[in-house]
Amino acid sequence: MRICTCSNRFPPNIVGGAELVAYELSRNLKNKGHEMSFLTLSDTRVSALYEMDGLNVDRMMNANVYNQFSARTRSTLLRVIFGAVDCFNPIVFFLALRHLKTYRTEVLCSHNLKGMGPAVWLAARLLKIPIVHVIHDYWLVCPTSTMFRNGSACGNCCGSCRRVSAPKAWFSRVVNHVVGVSRFALKQHLDAGFFVGVERSVIHNSRPPLMKSSRLPAEEHSSFRVGFIGRVDATKGISQFFASVIAAQTPNIEVHVAGRDNNGILKELIIAHPQLRVVHHGFVDPGDFYDLVDLVVVSSMWNEPFATVSFEPWEFSKPSVAFSVGGLPEVYACFPELTVPRGDVAALGDLIKRLACDHEFYDSVARQCRVHREYFLPQRQVAEFERVLLSVREPVHRC
Repeated sequence: MRICTCSNRFPPNIVGGAELVAYELSRNLKNKGHEMSFLTLSDTRVSALYEMDGLNVDRMMNANVYNQFSARTRSTLLRVIFGAVDCFNPIVFFLALRHLKTYRTEVLCSHNLKGMGPAVWLAARLLKIPIVHVIHDYWLVCPTSTMFRNGSACGNCCGSCRRVSAPKAWFSRVVNHVVGVSRFALKQHLDAGFFVGVERSVIHNSRPPLMKSSRLPAEEHSSFRVGFIGRVDATKGISQFFASVIAAQTPNIEVHVAGRDNNGILKELIIAHPQLRVVHHGFVDPGDFYDLVDLVVVSSMWNEPFATVSFEPWEFSKPSVAFSVGGLPEVYACFPELTVPRGDVAALGDLIKRLACDHEFYDSVARQCRVHREYFLPQRQVAEFERVLLSVREPVHRC
């Protein structure tokens, strides 16, 4: 089967986990004998064609009013124009049309489309190519992609977002099958009027093993190392992370943070909490980070669709704890005792303290997490996606 994967990012241009999931899925489908191409977005007006890991990659020119992935601030007017053009970008339409024709695509599998938009779907529809769309975030229903405003997660799609997203909701009807990375993420879109009459599935994310045989053993340490990895901002709950560590009231705790501090938030928190020993690693290899720490805290305040960081440490026999938000209860379905209500830093602090001080409890949880990591390996995810992709190419005709 000839499959085109479409996502606005492709390694090494990484801003989150979605592009890694899309890349790994494409690579694994190729290993199963499918012909794969990858359509992605450049940061510039220059396009590029190249091959990576056996994937034919088409990095189309960026035809937007600005590059959404740069850290520069934009005026409200520019953001409005960007959103309007993103609903249907004619340049993207013709570039996608060319790609799909060139590779004689039989099925389009789209992922994060901000900056490319539904124009990709319409190009496939014109060529009568069936479409599978995978929901990784909330860009279709919310211009910010996060459904997070004024320090709080939105319970549902607000009136202004419904009006702005109405064209995308209408275009979503051309999709043949929609896949949510969690039941929560899928429901948010269905409740907002997206994918009406479209076949639907939930396929949880996976990640390949991160542990390398060449990696040196982690150094011995007497402190209990608590880790935070991800964007250092309000959506990821960096302030709540610090507050929970303070609430743990455990003297031997050492804080390790991995992620870029573009807005200086981490620097301010370090100054505000001089009693904490804090090490900032910047952008690091996740496997190296999980080797280093004893516990990973997922303190997200937005409704995480499905955070791979929550289960990646389990491979290293390192537990993770989290606020019970978005799709995270689905990750921790076997370990509800490792989650606490959103924003309850006192309860999260108590959980951190127990794992730091009760060695028998820690070892038991670490062993169970290591075993359950098997569910989040690619074999299960790839098999489920292959069934969906085959089903849209060869639909079952019911009497």
